[in-house]
Amino acid sequence: MGYDLGILIDEENPVWVKGDDDVEFETWLGPQNPRSWINFSVVWYSQILAKTMGFETMQKYVNAFNYGNKDISGDPGKDNSLTRSWLDSSLKISPLEQIAFLLKVYREQLPVSPHAFKMTKNILYRETLPSGEKLYARTGTGAMINNQRVVWIVGWYEKESKATIFSLLLLLQSHEKPPTRQERQAIVQKFLVLSS
Repeated sequence: MGYDLGILIDEENPVWVKGDDDVEFETWLGPQNPRSWINFSVVWYSQILAKTMGFETMQKYVNAFNYGNKDISGDPGKDNSLTRSWLDSSLKISPLEQIAFLLKVYREQLPVSPHAFKMTKNILYRETLPSGEKLYARTGTGAMINNQRVVWIVGWYEKESKATIFSLLLLLQSHEKPPTRQERQAIVQKFLVLSS
């Protein structure tokens, strides 16, 4: 959305800054750009982007993408659609819906510009494995709900113009430490080896 609208320019621009007294994690401190935003899941960067787009524009894209339940209204009774709707709030998407969406991203079948696809893939790129597969991925961690925390990793492995799309969702008990991004990637790689 941000790249299609021209709000986001490339992997390094725009650079936005938020006051350090209002930042939850050390990796969110200081100037952030699109690459660091995705790499460190910088929520405040997402919130600035959403506010810049505005509700009607964001809703138009979410509808066009057929993304999950398409509900960006936010928490009932609160005016937080542009700052919270995708954070344990109104916008929901299942793992299978994530795979369908990512397949459209990979095949460039969404109503956005070629530049938007290129830049999005560039900031999702994580690494190239020794076997030659390129990993494109995004992770996330949700709040505690009914004594469980949702953690996930979604993306695809690409080699020789072929891709394996994946969506891994884990439910953790309150005492369990969420796996790091690298640990989640290792879990996905094990599943891919077992299924091949």
